[in-house]
Amino acid sequence: MTLIFDLLYLLAAVIVGPFYLLYRLLKKKPTAPLGARLWRFPQPKSRLPVVWIHGVSVGEILAARGLVDRTQSEWADHEVVISCTTPTGFAVARREYPGHRVFFCPLDFSFSVRRALKKIKPKLFILMELELWPNLLMELKRRQIPLVLANGRISAGSARGYRRLQTIHPGLLEPISKFLMQDDLHAARLADLGVPAARIEVFGNLKVDNLEVDSAASRYLAIELGLGTSKVFVAGSTHEGEDEAVFRAYLAARRDLRDLRLVLAPRHLERLESIESLASSLGLKTVRRKEPQVADESSSVVLVDTLGELPLLFGLADVVFLGGSLVDVGGHNVLEPAICRVVQILGPHTQSVQGFVDELRAVGAAIIVDDDVSFARELSEILDDAPRREAAGLAAEAVVVRHCGALDRTMNVLSCFLDSRSGSD
Repeated sequence: MTLIFDLLYLLAAVIVGPFYLLYRLLKKKPTAPLGARLWRFPQPKSRLPVVWIHGVSVGEILAARGLVDRTQSEWADHEVVISCTTPTGFAVARREYPGHRVFFCPLDFSFSVRRALKKIKPKLFILMELELWPNLLMELKRRQIPLVLANGRISAGSARGYRRLQTIHPGLLEPISKFLMQDDLHAARLADLGVPAARIEVFGNLKVDNLEVDSAASRYLAIELGLGTSKVFVAGSTHEGEDEAVFRAYLAARRDLRDLRLVLAPRHLERLESIESLASSLGLKTVRRKEPQVADESSSVVLVDTLGELPLLFGLADVVFLGGSLVDVGGHNVLEPAICRVVQILGPHTQSVQGFVDELRAVGAAIIVDDDVSFARELSEILDDAPRREAAGLAAEAVVVRHCGALDRTMNVLSCFLDSRSGSD
């Protein structure tokens, strides 16, 4: 079976690979070093048993924060290593986990997977959310290394894809010992794929337990950015196709609120130049977060060219727009603005976080818009209604608090594997 997948990957690399690399070059998207994904994997720092935690990109890496800290503190006789798939995820992991080995997960060729497992020798593999690679799964099973899915979620599209893959490899999901899912919807999709109910548990979202509010840091950031006493509109994690709607809504709101400031943080920093050009065409001045004169450009839109500051920006906002929702991406982490007591505006494409969106909408803490007109109208109305913003913010925080506890439940499951295997070779 591994040979079949190796041949399929090789065929895809020959046919699709050049176009993929050209696309990333044209879009100025960095790629992971090939050696780091094929043969160059780190040796553990010690001879302690290893726990390997893998997250695809930034979202999964950040979601693992509490898991990494608790695993290392409660099982100090283990070493925790972290892998990721994307260059941005790698950069964030290096920043978030400076005391841990961070590396790129092997490409799913059997020789790469075997080399990585031989060097790292994990006693437990924890997969964040759900990214299935057949050769990796089969090799973990062959070596009898338990695999736990943490913070699990599976979209309708992914479920269809995995069902097709099961026609080639019916035992695709068998190596996963436990599926710890975010909610009942994701659990039901797994059950439809034939996973026995005994291996599925609904534990909630680990991102809830990772949420922190640093009001002092947000206030300091507001001073750094020269925001003063202005009302602040933060557009976070915007994607291509959303920035113009943000700018037009901002311009409309400024007709009645002249001191309104906009801080825009694109999901992908390589788009900054095109965003600057778009802003200029609409008559807006921009200044980048890292530019020395940022605090002096009091009439400019601040473009965030740093990683990791979005939670602090939510903490200084009066209203937030969260990207990936006006275009069909599926939405991003609505919990971060919610814990900061901020009402948020979202587009209609929020399927990746639909459960939380529904709860926030029910208490008035999330507003759904379909186009530029409704976006501009809703932004102006919420900025003009301070009592509504305050009530919605408190309700948003209450929604988040109701979902705490996923980390404790996850650690209880992991203890069944780690306690029983501590000190083993």
